[in-house]
Amino acid sequence: MFFELPPGPATLVAFIPSPREPSGYRFVAAEGAITDRRFSKSPTVGGAFRFASALSPQNVWKSWVEAGVTHHSALAPGHLACAIEKVAGYLGVGFVVI
Repeated sequence: MFFELPPGPATLVAFIPSPREPSGYRFVAAEGAITDRRFSKSPTVGGAFRFASALSPQNVWKSWVEAGVTHHSALAPGHLACAIEKVAGYLGVGFVVI
């Protein structure tokens, strides 16, 4: 059985250690959308995320990596960057939006 993500607005988010932040941690968020593209032979959750940024795909991905995100991140339905920024503020950790 394969599980495909439903198309629609989404936010890619990571919580990472960051020596650039006084707290030592940061949230990184990028709003965008899950597209209709499917990976029917993938044995894991499948879906394609398209960043909402006006940057080219290469440059927005470079910004994501330069913000400090490594391997793991999470995907949530809806546009949540403002809410994630508030959580970061409450926790006293850094926040970067892509």
